[in-house]
Amino acid sequence: MDTQARRRRVQSSARTAASEERRSEIMEAATRVFNRDGFRGATLDDVAAEIGISKSLIYYHFKNKMELLAELYKRVGTIFYDRLLPVLKDEALGHEERLRRLIETHVQVVIENKSVFEIYFRERNEIPADTYKKVIGAGEHDYVDKLTAFLDDGVAQGVFQAANTRITAFAIVGACNWITFWFQPKSMRRKKHSFSAREVADAVFQTIDAGILIKAPKKKSK
Repeated sequence: MDTQARRRRVQSSARTAASEERRSEIMEAATRVFNRDGFRGATLDDVAAEIGISKSLIYYHFKNKMELLAELYKRVGTIFYDRLLPVLKDEALGHEERLRRLIETHVQVVIENKSVFEIYFRERNEIPADTYKKVIGAGEHDYVDKLTAFLDDGVAQGVFQAANTRITAFAIVGACNWITFWFQPKSMRRKKHSFSAREVADAVFQTIDAGILIKAPKKKSK
């Protein structure tokens, strides 16, 4: 490759990186504005003002406000599945430990990205059904399918007990997702309700674990 070709390649990579950085900046601003004003109440002018850019620059990256919201949903899915699926597929872990790590990771993802998850759950009715199905719906069902299969395998191996593993899968996902609505950052909590992410994850795991894990019977003392 000659010097000019290398220079063009470097310049192209730099432009791509700058474009992605700007898109992320716009999405972070949109997250703050949508949380503050709601999707219907927010405008692209508000998003632009949040980071001091022109609205035309937003249009360079996103066709409209709906596409911006759809991208936020896609980001939630990417964060969620990139973190949880490797744990779910890790067959080197026993079923109980894998379940513990799944719940711990799920809780961490929700807490670390709480503002985005708030939009995800609050504004989902704003996205047209076909767009929602295309952007995130299939991934949601796929994860529940995989979690159900994992629980089925645990039941087959005598580790878990569940009358209906799919309902159990929905219960696990729901318990972790609901943290979005009640967990508050440390600076906003009252002292007696001060919980760390690890404490929340442990409590959720212990609750689920107590209901589905088959405990080995205690040996009778002689």
